[in-house]
Amino acid sequence: MQTRLKRYVAGLAVLALSIGMVGSSFAQAYPQRPVTVIVPTGPGSLADIVMRYLATGMEAKWGQQIIVENVPGAGGTIGVAKLAAASPDGYTLGFVPANFTTHPHLFDTTYDVIEDFVPISQVVGAPTVLYANSALGFTNAADLIAFAKANPGQLSYASAGKGSITYLAAELLRGMTGAQFTEVPYADLRLASLDVISGRVGFTFLSIAQGEQYAANNKLVALGISSKLPNTSAPGVMPIADQGVPGYDISSWFGMIGPRGIPGDVVSKMNGAIVEITQTPEFADFAVKSGVDLIAGTPDEFGSALVDEVTKFGDLIGVARGQ
Repeated sequence: MQTRLKRYVAGLAVLALSIGMVGSSFAQAYPQRPVTVIVPTGPGSLADIVMRYLATGMEAKWGQQIIVENVPGAGGTIGVAKLAAASPDGYTLGFVPANFTTHPHLFDTTYDVIEDFVPISQVVGAPTVLYANSALGFTNAADLIAFAKANPGQLSYASAGKGSITYLAAELLRGMTGAQFTEVPYADLRLASLDVISGRVGFTFLSIAQGEQYAANNKLVALGISSKLPNTSAPGVMPIADQGVPGYDISSWFGMIGPRGIPGDVVSKMNGAIVEITQTPEFADFAVKSGVDLIAGTPDEFGSALVDEVTKFGDLIGVARGQ
């Protein structure tokens, strides 16, 4: 893994050089037809919501359709594998969540997350909130943890599959507290939310935007936020780290990547569009309402972050597994 990480860092310099060398005529013409963006999560997921908002801005800017294609399943590996096999012509890209960097630790994939993709830009960061069925009577994360420890295996949680941020958040909580939960995986978090509301499943982790509508109707209760600091978009929701789990801190992010070999000018032009759109007042308002933080930057910055995230999530998975 370390050797591949070093090769990847070196490859970032080659990418930067290629951006300057590819003909500007291609950049001026791109895109000449619809661009498909694969999102390896289901409709209604936060990745889907953010990408569709970006797509609207790109379509207004370029006058070309941006097709958002949801390809969920197997922790996101199905969609990512489809992206890896796509033609590197710039007309098939991917919008991936943070758990993309967990794939080498959890799955036997046909692709390498370090070597088979080109970073374009991170877009937003997003903490996740622990939501439980209101009828259970929990008022905070400490209540849930105490119940799970006293009643091993009786409390279930809904996840978006192995390796998803919902899975990692719950398993990290289990690993750090000794509480015992039973995972119930879903391909669609909307269905997972409904099952928590109905009582079929006890709790789940959702984005602020996904969960607040249910909390407002008293169908779910927010017990704690996964980041080490409070979030202004979730007033009154204490960090789980401040509820007897010191050091608990896990958040997601979303970013755009392309298959290895895409033209450097596509990377440059798409990155420029993302940065431009995310700097508008409209996107800033969307970010606040969605409970996400703006983190768009350069391809090099995203590439370095990916390298760091592969290591970080590998360590986190070790903690979650009690290793």
